[in-house]
Amino acid sequence: MPTSLLQLILFALAAQASLRGDLESSAHILDEYRSRSGGFEQVSFTNGNERHDFNSWVLDLRARDACAVRIRYYPSIPVASRNGYVLPRYHSDHRLGGRVDSLGRQIYTNANPAPWGIEVTYPHGIEYWSPEWRLIEPRPETGPVWSVTYAVADIVSRPAHVETADQAAKNLETSLRAISQFDLEHGRGHWSGIAFQPAIDLLNGSNPSAPPGTLPPDLGVSPDRASLLLASAAGWVFGGMGAWNDNGPPRPELSDEYEQITMSLYDAVSFGFVAGVNAGQPEICPTP
Repeated sequence: MPTSLLQLILFALAAQASLRGDLESSAHILDEYRSRSGGFEQVSFTNGNERHDFNSWVLDLRARDACAVRIRYYPSIPVASRNGYVLPRYHSDHRLGGRVDSLGRQIYTNANPAPWGIEVTYPHGIEYWSPEWRLIEPRPETGPVWSVTYAVADIVSRPAHVETADQAAKNLETSLRAISQFDLEHGRGHWSGIAFQPAIDLLNGSNPSAPPGTLPPDLGVSPDRASLLLASAAGWVFGGMGAWNDNGPPRPELSDEYEQITMSLYDAVSFGFVAGVNAGQPEICPTP
C-alpha cells in the first residue's frame, strides 16, 4: 500500500489513542509508521493561521475539545480522457503524492480536496484535513524529500460512505473470494496465494500476524478492528509496475469481469480501512 495511505491511517489511529489518553499506544503507532516510511517526508498541519507538527496538532485538537478522529474516502468520479478511455479510480484515488498535473496545475484544491483525508469532530462541528504531498525542490542531498501538508478543506456536499465494521468485513470477504476464484481459474493463482487468501485468513482470525510490509500488527484497537485493517492491507494489490491492476485481464474476453471484480476489491479494501479506523468513534462530542 502507498506510504501516503499508510500515513493517513496510522496518523488517525495515533490521534485517536492520544485523545483517549493512551499516549504509549500513540507513540508506538508513530514509531511503527516511521520505521515503515523511511523518514522521507516532513509533515505539517495547517488551518490557514497556524502550522503544527503532529504532536502539537493533537494538543490543539485536545485544547479545542475534539472527541473523534476518523478517516474519510470520497471516491472520485471517473472522467474520460481525450481518447475516450475512462481511468478507473483503482489506478489513481490513492495517489496523493505530487498533486499537480502535467502542466503544473494543482489537481486538488480547497474546494476539491483529495479523495482521502482525516475528519475531526468537535462539539461545534467537524473539520476535514486534506493531505498534499509535494517533492521538495531543489532536492536535498540528505533528509526528507517530500513535504506533506494537511490543510483544512471544504467538504460541503460530499456525503460520506458509512459502513459498520461488520458490514465492511463481509463485503471485503465476498470481494476477496470472488477475485481469488477468478485468479485461480484464469490466472496462475499467484495473487491468490500471496494476497487474497492471506487476507481472508486474517479476516477469519486464522493468521495472527500481518504480511510483511503492511500495517503493524499492534494498532492499539480491538481484535475485530485489527483483523479488518490487517486484512484490508493484505488485500491491497493496487499500484504501479507489477501490481494486480498493472497486469490487466489474462484474456480480452475477460475484461469486463476483471474490471468488475477489481473495482469491487478496491472499494472493499478502501472502505475496510475506513470502517476499521472509524469503528467506535463517537458521532457527537459532549458539550464542555
